[in-house]
Amino acid sequence: MNVRIIEHSARLFGASPDHWRCIGGFHNNVFLSRQNGIVLKFLKKDSEDVDALRRQAYVMELVHKEGVRTPKPIRSMNGMTVETVEHLYVMATQFVSGEPLEGLEQKPLQIQQFGRVLGRLHEIAKRHTKAFQSYPLAWDHDISHRQFTTGINQEIQQKWQCYMEKLQKLPKDASVYGLVHHDLHHENVLIRDGGMTVLDFGDLRLSWFAYDVAIPIYHATDATTYRQFFKTHFLKGYRMETHMSEDVEQWIDFFLSYRRIYSYLYFYDVLTPEQLTPSTKQALAKMKENILNQE
Repeated sequence: MNVRIIEHSARLFGASPDHWRCIGGFHNNVFLSRQNGIVLKFLKKDSEDVDALRRQAYVMELVHKEGVRTPKPIRSMNGMTVETVEHLYVMATQFVSGEPLEGLEQKPLQIQQFGRVLGRLHEIAKRHTKAFQSYPLAWDHDISHRQFTTGINQEIQQKWQCYMEKLQKLPKDASVYGLVHHDLHHENVLIRDGGMTVLDFGDLRLSWFAYDVAIPIYHATDATTYRQFFKTHFLKGYRMETHMSEDVEQWIDFFLSYRRIYSYLYFYDVLTPEQLTPSTKQALAKMKENILNQE
């Protein structure tokens, strides 16, 4: 990242231009200044919807006011939640410290707490259906903007098409479909003082609540026994905050399988040659094997 861009962005959000370091992001696009207590996120203008970014900041502010711990968006000196610096959009949030959500195998109460956090987010989404129903990104946003299956194994292409046909037929009434986080796995949660902070709202979109529930379950583990343990306790916590019928719960297993093939195609499409390390290639090969072997 160009130092000049970082320094200019810092000043726009009322921060010192010094002591910034990259702390991650899918494209190494997230920078922190502990001195300022601010995180800056840089996004390419040609691959982002600026209206969606502004709505994302609005949602973060709203759920923060509703009692969900999130990094609070910071407005610029111009009163904006999204600024433009050369070829990039820039967003800023308060820095939030905490410990990663790890070692859940022996912590059913913490899994339940995790479920309650997502349940709370879904309950907020249901209460604000009218405000969120015009959100500019929907469940098929990535799919419609990328050639997901170009150069992919023909059998996987056929499986993908089957998922698309099934998803098109699923109901979208407000009790089962609304604004979701779309990436709330354990690496996007921090623990501090007994509470959980939700990170990374960059994938917000309209989709099925059952899919959003399937995502943390999918990312918890590949081990069938533990996945069932996690699912049981996660749903117990989830239902403390919002309703999910037994019929809709049956969709979760479908979405677990869908998440696998979606993740495989997404990574296959977006990873650069530099990101395709031996371990990443091995993980993709394992995902491909699992997709081909699943019924």
